[in-house]
Amino acid sequence: MKFKPAPLTILLLIAVSAWSQDKPTVEQCRADFNAWKSTTDSERDSLDVRELQRRFGEMTSCTEVEDKYWERKERYFNVSEVYGDAISARYLKFLIRHKLLQQFLDEDAAGQR
Repeated sequence: MKFKPAPLTILLLIAVSAWSQDKPTVEQCRADFNAWKSTTDSERDSLDVRELQRRFGEMTSCTEVEDKYWERKERYFNVSEVYGDAISARYLKFLIRHKLLQQFLDEDAAGQR
């Protein structure tokens, strides 16, 4: 079963990424998009979470840089979503591995947010 993060998770990651980096150039966006658009699951699995976050943040920022072409914006968003999903899956695996998922669910149900 493939993990699909909640939209709120994506928004949180976008906000954190946007604060932490300068806006890339159009040329950088296009070059990195071409390099990253076809990464495989195993290639993404070999990257540490900081690199996943960096790529997510850059592709998210590229949606703002490429302001004339909706089709390109959508492509950047699609690639950022792939990296966002990978990050969310890593968070979930960490919670499960350290037996913290149930604690998280219980505290969230109790209104601790």
